[in-house]
This record gives sequence, C-alpha cells and structure tokens, in this order.
Amino acid sequence: MRKDLLAALLAAAQVACVAHLQRPGVELLSAEVSEVDIEGATVLCRLEVENPNSVELSVVRLAWKLSVGGRPVAEGTLPEPTRVPANGRATVTLPARVRFPDLPGLVGRLAAGQEVPYELAGTAAVEGPLGVIDLPFSHSGTTAHP
Repeated sequence: MRKDLLAALLAAAQVACVAHLQRPGVELLSAEVSEVDIEGATVLCRLEVENPNSVELSVVRLAWKLSVGGRPVAEGTLPEPTRVPANGRATVTLPARVRFPDLPGLVGRLAAGQEVPYELAGTAAVEGPLGVIDLPFSHSGTTAHP
C-alpha cells in the first residue's frame, strides 16, 4: 500500500514538473553546405536553442526533419548530448545529408532567388530532475538564396 502511494506521489510530481517546464525556443541561424558530391550535399544547420526555464536543460536525444518548399528534404539526429544553461542559450550544429533527387523544382526556385518556405521540426529528449521528457519543437520561415 505504501509503495503504491509513493509511486502515485512520484507520478504526480513528474506531471507537475512537466506542466511548469516551458518549451525551449529554437531558431535556425544558418544552413551552410559543407560538402557536395554527385548524389547530394551535406548541410550544416546551426540552431540557437533558448531555454526559458530556471533549470539547465540537458538534451540527451534529438530527432528532426527539415522540409523546404513543402517537401521533406533532410532529417537527422543530434550527434552528441548538449546542455542549455538555465535562462540561457546554446548553439547546436546538426549535420544533414540532402540527396539531389529529393529536391525536384526546389533548385530552380533557389537559383532564381525566389523565397522558399522551410520548416524544421522534431522532438528533443530533455533530462530533468525526475527523468527524461520528450519536448516537441518547430520553426518555420522563408528564405531566399542569392
């Protein structure tokens, strides 16, 4: 009986912590091509993660997808765990492999300097005082390629 009560109290504490944890902000700072070959390109996406919480966030896993022009073009995972200080910011670089066959019509729009909508979305697994919590994130906007 006491074990059940303790388990219920711990579960309630976890729910209370999640309810008070604010979602981190994510902003795409840059997307730079680092390598090009006949099949595609490796793009380094630099993100700034803002932690609005009064506790440090330790991101232990991160899975993401990048869509450009409404089409999925890349996805990936965080190469190593990252810490975001309490009420602070951290810059994270995510490598993405983009295959040219996945980009029909997009290259022409970029070459013409047209604005192209993008969306970066995913889930970050953040370690807190009571365990790991999955937090979804997304950022969208438009970009023009000179």
